[in-house]
Amino acid sequence: DNSENKKTTSPKKPVQVNAYMQNVSLHLGQMGDSFPLSITQRKTLSTYLTSEANTVCAVNGPPGTGKTTLLQSVVANEIVNAAIKGGQAPRILACSTNNQAVQNINESFSKTESSLQKLSGRWLPDFSGYASYLPSTKKSPAELEGINYIKLDGSGTFQILENLDYLERAKPYFLEKIGVYKNQSFSNINNCAKVLQKEILDIKSTLESFSIKWSAYSKTWKEFIKSYDSINDIDDYLKDNLADQNKLQEDLNWFKN
Repeated sequence: DNSENKKTTSPKKPVQVNAYMQNVSLHLGQMGDSFPLSITQRKTLSTYLTSEANTVCAVNGPPGTGKTTLLQSVVANEIVNAAIKGGQAPRILACSTNNQAVQNINESFSKTESSLQKLSGRWLPDFSGYASYLPSTKKSPAELEGINYIKLDGSGTFQILENLDYLERAKPYFLEKIGVYKNQSFSNINNCAKVLQKEILDIKSTLESFSIKWSAYSKTWKEFIKSYDSINDIDDYLKDNLADQNKLQEDLNWFKN
């Protein structure tokens, strides 16, 4: 009987909205900005990012509620974290009893768009996305046209792309793209990786600083509400749901005089 060696864990409750800001610095990856995450999606992503490894995170919702968009954010986050560590991009498997569901996910990764023109598109020629479909051996090339795929025999999209001729064409294309983005010339791929890695780390540092400042602001505001006896209507001290600095300054000037 090995029952004594078994560990039981209780389900983790979703992160609440008021706790989301504590984890905002963990949300580092976003695939396109056409559909910004809703509060519910952000709570779910935050719950996932603060969960232990090998934890099952179940997300339920009817069609059109943003499950695929959320999945894109999860994948983007994993890729960005790998870039921060300087490691290889993670391999993520999406599987379903419904082939169409997997194909929809695959296509969604290729069709994301960004309003940041210098970051839009892929920095590789003739390449729309990294997601790849693992089709039945019976699927013909005509049926798979326009879809990234890999068959068991190794044939498919990446067999076409991963060769010396393509790499010789892809390198200057990539260097041109990052040169436009950073407004400087590059000749070395490794230097490009270091520059992009530093940019990501700077963004992470900014988010961490913002999270700390927001936490301090929230704590101060709660103490202010508790101790400021002259408040008759708290709405008088709010502007767009934030503390109205002008109103607070008026009261400070009154006390000084």
